[in-house]
Amino acid sequence: MSKKQAGRDFNVFTILPVITILAWALCFGFLMFSEHYYAFLHPKVWPLLLIGFLIAFTFLLYGIYRFVKKEYGYTDLQTVLRSAILCLPIFFILSVQGTSLDSFALSKRSLTASKSQTDAEKSLQKLIEITENFSKQYEKTFDPLNQKGNIIQASILDLNNHAQQLHGKRVAVAGSVLKGKPSMAETESNTFILFRFLIICCTADATPIEVHVQYEGDTELKNDDWVKVTGTFYVQEKNGYSRLHVKADSVVKHEKPPLKEKYFYFSL
Repeated sequence: MSKKQAGRDFNVFTILPVITILAWALCFGFLMFSEHYYAFLHPKVWPLLLIGFLIAFTFLLYGIYRFVKKEYGYTDLQTVLRSAILCLPIFFILSVQGTSLDSFALSKRSLTASKSQTDAEKSLQKLIEITENFSKQYEKTFDPLNQKGNIIQASILDLNNHAQQLHGKRVAVAGSVLKGKPSMAETESNTFILFRFLIICCTADATPIEVHVQYEGDTELKNDDWVKVTGTFYVQEKNGYSRLHVKADSVVKHEKPPLKEKYFYFSL
């Protein structure tokens, strides 16, 4: 570092690095204590956020030390460019607050929406491997007797992991809605997709679990409405793989769950 840089007079640019690191420390703290990271991370990865916070806090102390010593190190232009680049992820994190994986994400990740048959086969194989591994952990906790009257209270993951066991049974299941899916062009207009996502680590590896729902009644559903469907569950073989269906006699709008309960999580 030159003496000229070390002896620069104070201005707004000289304190900008400290402000940038402080912003990162506050961002990590906000994500941890507000639990907003549930929207895009597995709940059990919170120690990584804590580590990030501690690293940012350490850099903050070092930045304050250099500021006090007037060891600014960079020209004003360099400082602005470096701070802007470092702050871009923070702006992105703030911009997605209150959002989560929705019908748009499903339309982009769905197996049947793949651009080619080869892509669909690869996606299908991935889903099979993920759900089979998940089933080994999950099947011990599934209680097939969890029912009200003759209606089994199940999740979409229950239907996926115990399809043969639940085939032909009356079930009640909740999830989010997707209407007008391209792969449904050949189906009747009274069919929609009920879906939720399975997350291994973060939303980058999220896998959609979906059920096709056929309902003859009148309902005004929009994409991403959260509903509870009651009807008869069955498995249909199509294009070489099993497709889950519910022939519903009741579709009722349901309160959306908190972020921590919106996804299924692979046990880490």
